Amino acid sequence: MAVQVLGTGGTIAAVLSDDRLRMLPVAELCAGLADDHPAIEVRDLASVSSSTLRPEDLARIAKEVVAALRAGATGVVVTHGTDTLELSAFLTDLVLGADAQLGGVVFTGAMRFASHDDPDGPRNLRDAIRLAADPVARGWGALVCFGGEVHRASEVAKWDTWSLSPFRIDHGQPSVGLVKAFPGMTESVFEVFTDGMAAVVVEGFGVLNVPTNVIVAIDGAVRRGVAVVVTSRARTTGGLDQGPLRHRDLHAAGAIGSYGLPADKAWVALMAGMGRTDGTIEALRDWFELVGHYAGSGADGTL
Repeated sequence: MAVQVLGTGGTIAAVLSDDRLRMLPVAELCAGLADDHPAIEVRDLASVSSSTLRPEDLARIAKEVVAALRAGATGVVVTHGTDTLELSAFLTDLVLGADAQLGGVVFTGAMRFASHDDPDGPRNLRDAIRLAADPVARGWGALVCFGGEVHRASEVAKWDTWSLSPFRIDHGQPSVGLVKAFPGMTESVFEVFTDGMAAVVVEGFGVLNVPTNVIVAIDGAVRRGVAVVVTSRARTTGGLDQGPLRHRDLHAAGAIGSYGLPADKAWVALMAGMGRTDGTIEALRDWFELVGHYAGSGADGTL
């Protein structure tokens, strides 16, 4: 089978002519490559600047990636504008699940227009196709291949608007903890587990339930400036504002429901949210509602 190349537009496809931009189809981008790459099939999903993509567009990209892998593609490459590439790649990473074992998934783009005298897009696209076809890329989830570097989507962020290698890992990522609540857990135990953390995911029981002492501890942590997300070892939906009275008390105190994400995925989403929002309660709630909605919008838990 071939590598499926999905185009969405962005700088990699942009041609500047007479002070106007137009987007090349992904087939034209691939036609300009040398023939020393694995077999490919190409298709355009969009042809826009990534700053104009809506949540439903990001969800469609993730759906199409999963569908291509399930249909037998060797791997999938998504050409994407850099403004929101990290978000699209991360959402895809969240929903890939076991399908990541079917083939490599690689996002790439460019910092220079396709009409530039020395565009970086062809090199990035060639590298991405080769990586997606390589068995070593399987099982890693969504990857970002750009400027000769490869990063995991869950860890990468755009840091530079001038460099041809604009993506890097945020080594200044705030410490994010994951705490498993247990019957009889005390406030002091919770405080030990969360000491020094900027944010924490608490895995509770049932419909986002935690021991009473932990409710008190969560309230105190939020007051100290710790972002707290409450999830469950059982399957749930929604946020804390939709539960019983004490859930609403936690909501009022500033805790955030996981909107259906299990603890491990909530932990990843919280790390990403701390880097991609201003870190306020309101912004993180909006982030979790968005990620939780799209990560769980399919009947089988996938997009």
